[in-house]
Amino acid sequence: MVLAVSALAIAEDFEANCPQEPAEDCGVYKPYSFKLSVSPAGGYDSNVISQGDGLPLPQGVSRQDAGFFEIDTAATFDWKAAAVGKLVPDQFTASYEYKQDFYEGISGYDGGEHSWSAQYTHLFNEQWGYKIEAKDKYITFDGHSYSNRVSVAPTLEFEAAQYAQNFAKELKTDLVFSFANTDVFFAPSIPARNLDANNYGLQLSEIFIPANYDAAKFKVSYIHFWNDADGSDYDYGRNRLQVSAETRFSKCTTNRWYDLKATVQYFHDFDSYDHDNSHAGATGFAFKRQDGKNDFLTTLSFDVSKYADGNSKFAVNAQYHYLRDNSNVAFFNYREHVIQAGCTLTFDEMKWR
Repeated sequence: MVLAVSALAIAEDFEANCPQEPAEDCGVYKPYSFKLSVSPAGGYDSNVISQGDGLPLPQGVSRQDAGFFEIDTAATFDWKAAAVGKLVPDQFTASYEYKQDFYEGISGYDGGEHSWSAQYTHLFNEQWGYKIEAKDKYITFDGHSYSNRVSVAPTLEFEAAQYAQNFAKELKTDLVFSFANTDVFFAPSIPARNLDANNYGLQLSEIFIPANYDAAKFKVSYIHFWNDADGSDYDYGRNRLQVSAETRFSKCTTNRWYDLKATVQYFHDFDSYDHDNSHAGATGFAFKRQDGKNDFLTTLSFDVSKYADGNSKFAVNAQYHYLRDNSNVAFFNYREHVIQAGCTLTFDEMKWR
């Protein structure tokens, strides 16, 4: 909340002098677009291996913290149907992203991630719509295949802003159902530790954009899902409470404060496991695992250069991530701090009619 108040205070200084974008900048309507981006970054991770607090390092590993270099590339194709009044009834987006981390002084943990996604959105009217999203995430370590996760998530959307015009530009409720299947290619040391699983989820979210400051967005979510694993260690239910906020520091798009963007995200997980855990107690299987996880992420980015339509061409960014898993099983009881800084170069002029 403090973040949004700060943005409002700054914006008030510039609002009166905010020039309007010239009409010709809107350009000719082009339903198709293709965007490429490259994001190099460097940083420090205090616990690359998710080492339990106070436990000895695994054999062959000399440290748990490391500096790292990361390269992230993405390609996105987008199609939008012609608008009917203010409504764009149909939209399709497909993307591919590849991210690779290189850690200093720790072998075996250089993670690579290939992600494919496709999303179709249809709006029935200004209140009701639905979307369906499919994803495939393939993960490697030091170039060796580790896991593949395929997921499908249909969403029902309801936009209630017309009933709250005094205070909300957007007031949207999302109801999301999800199914995912995860295959882990490394053989487990014992059957109980087999991570192969089906996952079923239900999410309810509320998204709010203030009417008097539409450069800020707030989201509150409740998520429940069930993990049905081949190994008994990983059969569990999770309840997640999540909040996020993002803001630009002016609502005037021609002001340089608008190019500065901050995001904050926090969630807490309540995890209850179904069976006695193989890591619990001196000889294992002494009791069931119970976890309470806190995850905090904040980013700050600045658009150094932009295209004529306002999309970012070159941006610099910084990020801080904190994770604390409070588990009654020492092996899973750990904390992690990650800080990184980098930039993003976006090629966003590949549009055609």
